[in-house]
Amino acid sequence: MATANANMIWRKLPIIQLKDGCAVFRTAYPVKSRKLLYVLSYCNDVVLCAATLGRDLDDAMKQENMRMHEKVVLDQVASKVMETVMERGQKQIGRVCKPGEGMTKRYSPGHCDWPIEQQSIIFSLLPLKLLGIHLSPSYLMSPKKSVTALIGIGDQEQVNHHGNACLQCDQKKTCKYRR
Repeated sequence: MATANANMIWRKLPIIQLKDGCAVFRTAYPVKSRKLLYVLSYCNDVVLCAATLGRDLDDAMKQENMRMHEKVVLDQVASKVMETVMERGQKQIGRVCKPGEGMTKRYSPGHCDWPIEQQSIIFSLLPLKLLGIHLSPSYLMSPKKSVTALIGIGDQEQVNHHGNACLQCDQKKTCKYRR
């Protein structure tokens, strides 16, 4: 039987708006996403977060005595569990918002027009080794069921109006990441 050990960390940081990105701790990070830059331009802070279901789940899926359909089902269930972990984490993050502040949608490297190579930004600002998450040279994470994300925090009205990049997207009907 496979077990998941869900863990999450997050960190709220002030951001400084720049022409081609944002700065955190006076270090410039050129955000290579037109849509994410638009969303962040209405924010004062950013929350970087990461979660994992742990290595035991990866090990279980590699077992030779597990049938392929069992691995597929386990993978699908683990994906749903990970989404629940991230949703609960986002609710927790929402509790640190000041009155009048709101949160954007979650954005992860590799989704929308945000290149997966920018995963290294999140890894440089969070102690992900504490969770046992490692980044490969091709920017994929291990354990497999691990997620990193960015959430912008800003004025509630502005975030409600501008905090979902999907509303600005020209691929509204065809995008598999549409929210």
